[in-house]
Amino acid sequence: MTVALCLGVAGAVVGSVWTGLAALSLAALVWPLLSYLKLHQKVASVMWAGRRLWFEGPWQGVYQSLFPSSLVAVAGVWLSALTSAQDRPVWWWAAPACWALWILTAPLAVWAYLRFRQQHVRLGPLQLLWKVSLRDFWGAMASSVGWAGVVSVVLLGLSAMALGAMLIVVRSAGLPLPSNRVWLSAAGALGGLWLLLVWPHVQGQLVRLVWNKTGNRHLRFQSYLKVSAYVSLFAKNGLRLLLTGGLYWPWAVVNLRRMRTQTLQVWSRVEPEVLLAHWSPRQSEGAPEAVSPESVASVDFGKPPGLRTMAG
Repeated sequence: MTVALCLGVAGAVVGSVWTGLAALSLAALVWPLLSYLKLHQKVASVMWAGRRLWFEGPWQGVYQSLFPSSLVAVAGVWLSALTSAQDRPVWWWAAPACWALWILTAPLAVWAYLRFRQQHVRLGPLQLLWKVSLRDFWGAMASSVGWAGVVSVVLLGLSAMALGAMLIVVRSAGLPLPSNRVWLSAAGALGGLWLLLVWPHVQGQLVRLVWNKTGNRHLRFQSYLKVSAYVSLFAKNGLRLLLTGGLYWPWAVVNLRRMRTQTLQVWSRVEPEVLLAHWSPRQSEGAPEAVSPESVASVDFGKPPGLRTMAG
């Protein structure tokens, strides 16, 4: 579905830029629904003792968290296209202002999306909670911002050195300077490399924040994901995608999800046998009986034996 959506937008852009923008706007309307379907699949992929996690959030929640930011991004694309048009029907500062607004609202959309997801996940009969404020969210992202700054300085320094060496060679050999297309391709490659190094760091920090703050009074999760190892695996997958022309994508997704899931553990005050007794291993029998956080103490789970680990 994702590939079909991208190919539809790309095909419309080939026919006409404005048709492509219209197709992109329609795709933005469908994207939250596609994210909702993907969310169901991702949650169902997490298992413990043959039991899957259960997600019961309504589809409207994804639209409430992602749709405003998507609209701002689409508006930024339209304003950028109108600004670059020959007659320039909009002010030059409209597109930068819109993209600045998107940069400010995108983290809020991510926080709202994660909050919606984690508060509608159940581990068997127990409903989970996610207590993360915006302050906690920005605190976890501070290290990623620092890492992004380091990567930017290193890449810009290496690019400046390479540019200087190239200019020396061009002038000494009397060759013409590269065309604008070459410069744009080099800038795109540099941006892709920056994203390949920065995005997995952000994702790794989010994984630790999300699961370390997920639980209730009877159990909690603990993520032991090493961000450096996750960045390394992400970079290796990016290289394999490049060498295979994108065909390695499914295996790359599985590798990353496996690392995120297998570094999770559940610490419980409930006897594992008692928890499994209230949790059917077969999804065809329907969802496990939900227990709200307010009434979870009234369920007879036996005497809490103290925290114990249940490896995921």
